Amino acid sequence: MITHDICNGRLEAAVDELAFNASRLSEKINSTGLTGLSYLPSFNGLPDTPLRDADLPENARHLRDEFTERELEIENLKKMKNLSSEEDLRRKSTSKIPRPNSGKRRQSDSSLKASRENLDAGKNDDALNEIKYIKETAEKLSSKFCEMIHQDSEGEVDCVDITSNNVVEFKYSIEDIIDRLSIFLGRIGANSVPLDINEESEVVKRLKARIDSLYLETRQQNEEIKKLESLADQRLDELNELMEDLSKKDEELQSVKCHLSSVERPRDGSESSRRFIEDHSPFKTLREPSLGSEPNEGASIPPVDLETAQKIFELNQDIEQLQKELDTAKKSSEESKEELEKNRAENDKFREEIESLHNQIEDTMTHSKDIKQALEERISILQNELETKDSELGTLAREAKRLREELEENRSEEILQELDRVKAERDELILRKSLNTTPKITPQNTPQSSPLRLSPHSTSSSRIRPSSPGDSLGVPSPMSFSSVDYVPKGYFGALAQKMIVEHEMDKIRKDYRSKELASRYSIEDPRCPPVASPVRIGSDLRTLYALGKLDDFELLKKQVEECKSLISGITIRLDQRLKCYGRLSPSNSPDYSVLREVNMNVVNVQHIIQEVQRIISLFWVTEAGSADPSIEKRLRFKIGELECRLSARDEEYFKLVKKLRETNERKRRFQEQLIAKLDENNAILGKAQGNLEKRVSNGDYQVPHETIVI
Repeated sequence: MITHDICNGRLEAAVDELAFNASRLSEKINSTGLTGLSYLPSFNGLPDTPLRDADLPENARHLRDEFTERELEIENLKKMKNLSSEEDLRRKSTSKIPRPNSGKRRQSDSSLKASRENLDAGKNDDALNEIKYIKETAEKLSSKFCEMIHQDSEGEVDCVDITSNNVVEFKYSIEDIIDRLSIFLGRIGANSVPLDINEESEVVKRLKARIDSLYLETRQQNEEIKKLESLADQRLDELNELMEDLSKKDEELQSVKCHLSSVERPRDGSESSRRFIEDHSPFKTLREPSLGSEPNEGASIPPVDLETAQKIFELNQDIEQLQKELDTAKKSSEESKEELEKNRAENDKFREEIESLHNQIEDTMTHSKDIKQALEERISILQNELETKDSELGTLAREAKRLREELEENRSEEILQELDRVKAERDELILRKSLNTTPKITPQNTPQSSPLRLSPHSTSSSRIRPSSPGDSLGVPSPMSFSSVDYVPKGYFGALAQKMIVEHEMDKIRKDYRSKELASRYSIEDPRCPPVASPVRIGSDLRTLYALGKLDDFELLKKQVEECKSLISGITIRLDQRLKCYGRLSPSNSPDYSVLREVNMNVVNVQHIIQEVQRIISLFWVTEAGSADPSIEKRLRFKIGELECRLSARDEEYFKLVKKLRETNERKRRFQEQLIAKLDENNAILGKAQGNLEKRVSNGDYQVPHETIVI
């Protein structure tokens, strides 16, 4: 009876859990559209032939195995229920044996058993009703799935990942749904919505940690439940053993009672033994009439032996002890049931929390997907901008290089022109000053006794001083004009001749530069005149390459082949005609010479075409580039390296420009110092000219012993 109650309790709990999870599954199906399920039960109108395991996905195979395990568990429960019902029938059959000595207690026990059986029958009916309701809901779901498959086949719905070919041909009951939802619907979500993000947020990490902790707690609870179930099974085994012992004792008791009823009461039995048996025997109510029969005052009580009475007393004590143990076992089983219910309630709470956390994770995943999509769009925009910036940087680098070259050329030309101009101005200034300050000495106003010549003393004292910086440039130092006793003849003509030669050299340099610029390779726009060409490349032809389309290249090869075939045909015809004319005399064939010249020209053209073919074979075909990210990374690294080199060259260029400016400034200061020195010398020479003219006019001119010291 106890095993029957426990089996019924398990069935009731299983049915309740089935109904609850079935309702939750229907809500989940209506809300999500069964995303991630790739199998369905076999419906009406679909073939019942089973699919191969290779055609099924992993989750379908796993769920099918779980479904078979559930079916085996249900069959075991049904077997246990049948066994319990068989035990009840056997007990009922044994209870039908007449018990003349049974009292009110036995009658109350039989009434309790009947009421319990009625309750069990009602509970079984309720369980059957619940199972019928679950089957009806499953049929509704199957009809709904059929409609969805029909819509999917017609192309109306594209939200379910199932087709009629992937339908699993075995009927799965609602236990499959229970197990699916009992593992927190994780596999459906894991198979349908994979987490494809590179960096998870802290909220997702916290939720995952919480889910892991809840999973561990539920696992511990399940282990405790399993332990309690094992303890309950042990208690059930003990109770079964006790029930067997009790049934044996009951059989012995019935046999003893039958024996007592058959034995007559001895007349010479002592009154004390009879009183002892009546006082201590629990069956003193045997003399009372049974239930449903009227008391008989004249009924005779059979005599009882002392040994049998003692045996009956011992059996009654054993029965009471077994009844107490049975009551304690019932209490412990009830306590274990209460603990199981508490654990189930806690598991339900944990499942609800897990579902809420799963919903939060889904929300965060959708939010992270949106963020990832926005970031990808932003990254693509930035990449496009970076590519445009790189292209602009490349064009700017090329333009800067070209401008730098032009600037260097123009700067060098300007520097040379400026130096030439400064040299010319300096030479003119020196000549003008020397011509203006030179005294006019004639033989008439020079006395015979004092000829204009240098004495040995004056030659030693009027030596030219150390050369100034102007001497290194091929210009006489102004210090050489400090003494007026010697003016070199023919110097001015030599200086003028040198200036003319320098001007001629400047013209030659300019002509050479113009020829050098003209000899550079230039790419001209055919729509513009050559003078107004927008692009000019000053570089060697060996560093330039011609780019073209592959179609044009193939067309060129084809045209060359056609020309070759035409020329070969022309040469054949010419050879034939020349052979015909060669048989005749040259006087009779006036066209022979013309044909011969044409043949020679055709042969030359054929050689040229062969050379063109040889040159075309030297070309190669390549591609612009692939979409390999490693190539892009290398190109970006190369661009960065070129940018670094460009910045280094820019720094060097600015340093050189600064150095050039410093040198120009130094030269300008040197020039100013030189001009200031020349001005001072001019002033000194002006003062000395007056003294010299005064002495010459008085007629007592003498060469001074000392020169004027500046």
